[in-house]
Amino acid sequence: MPIIAYQSFNANTSSTHGLNSLSFQRFTKSTNKVSRKRGNYVLEYPTDPNHLNEPIEGPANKRRIAEIDEDQHTVGIFGSHISQAWQHFQRQFLGMPDLMVIGEMDSSHEDFKSFVGGSNMTVESFSNKKACQSFSAICQNPQSGQVYKITSGIGYVVYSVYGLNVVFVHVPNEFATKRGQMENFYSKIAQDLNSGGKVIHVVLGDTNQRQTDFTAAVLDRAFGVTCYETASPKASLVDTWPPLTVGTNSNGTLMYDVAVYRSDVLDLKHIAYISQSPTTITVTDHCGLAIQVEQKGTN
Repeated sequence: MPIIAYQSFNANTSSTHGLNSLSFQRFTKSTNKVSRKRGNYVLEYPTDPNHLNEPIEGPANKRRIAEIDEDQHTVGIFGSHISQAWQHFQRQFLGMPDLMVIGEMDSSHEDFKSFVGGSNMTVESFSNKKACQSFSAICQNPQSGQVYKITSGIGYVVYSVYGLNVVFVHVPNEFATKRGQMENFYSKIAQDLNSGGKVIHVVLGDTNQRQTDFTAAVLDRAFGVTCYETASPKASLVDTWPPLTVGTNSNGTLMYDVAVYRSDVLDLKHIAYISQSPTTITVTDHCGLAIQVEQKGTN
């Protein structure tokens, strides 16, 4: 059963994709204020971003979210954010992600050469003109041939993950709320697929859409089915105490970051979210998430 994860950062529209493009951005600062006002704690595990895919034994420290300043947004703290997510997902899923895609980050930039590391792992970048349109992917065991890129474009990256076609999205704002254009968006992606029978099995990422079930409805209409389901309402933030079941945007009210799966061929095993401040330092306005699915008839 593959474990698939996604995390968006909060980048600007700059054509220069270094640390400054995603450091101390407006919505991140807004998220920090809202999170501190809410008064919850975060559960911070021991991490090592240089050995990202190795579980580290140790309990979580219950800590308050810090008031951020610009100096705290180092490359290391972004790496620690991802590492914190992997440690939480290890405990939730009893395994590390097979693949995690990072939205709004271009890891090919010199600033991020030591962002994360680990044995038998690759980090692949998908650079677009604007920093906020770029992606990066962190993959375990790529030589196994079970996880590989299929296609990519503005607003999406598609991977095959153990035979499943997984679409990671950061849907462009200009058509994120327009059903017809969104149907065309996913139909074109399906046409570009070169494996798996041109079926989109999972969609994961930032939809820029305030209606939680919008993406599932669009996928149903695009492909003439009634089987896409939104897994997100079944999840909570696993790194907050007490656990929160709130939105994934900067003010915690809307679920922009969602997971949708094709329920006629897949069973949902587990889904979890992680907050914008798992190291106590807020680095994004987006919650991260991971999903574990299994093809029907295999258990």
